[in-house]
Order: sequence, then structure tokens, then C-alpha cells
Amino acid sequence: MDQQIVNAIFIGSIYALFAVGYTLVFGILDILNLAHSAVFMFGAALTYTLVAKYGQAFWVACIGGIAASAFMGLVIEYVCLRPLRRRHAPPIAALISTIGLALIIVAAVEQGQPGSFFEWLWTNGSTSVAFPSSALTTGAPNVSAMASSSSLSRSGVDRWSSRACSGVSVRRLRRRPT
Repeated sequence: MDQQIVNAIFIGSIYALFAVGYTLVFGILDILNLAHSAVFMFGAALTYTLVAKYGQAFWVACIGGIAASAFMGLVIEYVCLRPLRRRHAPPIAALISTIGLALIIVAAVEQGQPGSFFEWLWTNGSTSVAFPSSALTTGAPNVSAMASSSSLSRSGVDRWSSRACSGVSVRRLRRRPT
């Protein structure tokens, strides 16, 4: 029973991080980026691979996973989303593009089997994943979510995000001094 509580807290923390990420991206860019979770998954898979297959230290692997996720986010922004904004495409175009990107990223990670192009990514496909149960894996997502939430509330972005989600024009709010 104790392990189930730890698992619930861990998964809930991950959901909180996703919620903060979606709110931040949507509130600032006015785009609902549904590839956000796939980028997060790629970073986690890369971190796991660096530790399990290549023997890197956990912190080095975490930095590598975060850097790879950030780079992937920049590529998505510059290659996929900015051209749509420049053409004044309707919001549904960005939504469909990011759904497609999410499917491609997930499929690429799942193809990591011996003999494939993504062989470097997994030790034994997705069956080799085992989550450690420690205070670090349970506490780190909670601390990260609380820090993100705190910094957003201090910056005023949370006010714009909540208004954007409720249908208030954020662009109109940005022009007026608060």
C-alpha cells in the first residue's frame, strides 16, 4: 500500500508539471502545444538510456535529457510553429501540427530496437524501464512544480494564462499597463 501512495504522488507530480507546461506555453504563445508531453517523454527516455545503457551519472544524464528536450522544443518552435504564425494560420493548424509531432516523436522512441535507427535509445525496448522508489524521484517533480508555480505567480504570467484559458484576449491585456 505504501508503494501505491508513492506511485500516486509521483504520477500526480508529473501531471502537475505537464499542467504548468501547458499553461505557460499557451499563456505566452497562444498555442496549445500537444507535443509537450512527447518532448518530455523523449527527455526521460534519453536520461534513462544514458544511465542504464551508457553508464553515465544520474545528474549528467538529467542535464543531457533536459538539454535534448530544450533543443527539441526550439526546433519545434522555429521549424513548425513560427512559420504557421508568420502565415497567420488558424490556431487549429498549430494544434494539428503538434499532435502530428507528438505521434512522430513517440513512434520514433518506440522503434528503439536492435537493428533499427533508434537502437542507441533503449537497452531492451520499452520493457526495460523500472522506476526507482526514493525520496528523490518523488520529491523532485513536486519541488519543480512548486518552483515553477511560484515563479509564474510572481511574474504575472499566471494571470495572463488564466485569463487566456477563460477566453479573455491576452494580447489586449498586454498592451494595457497593469
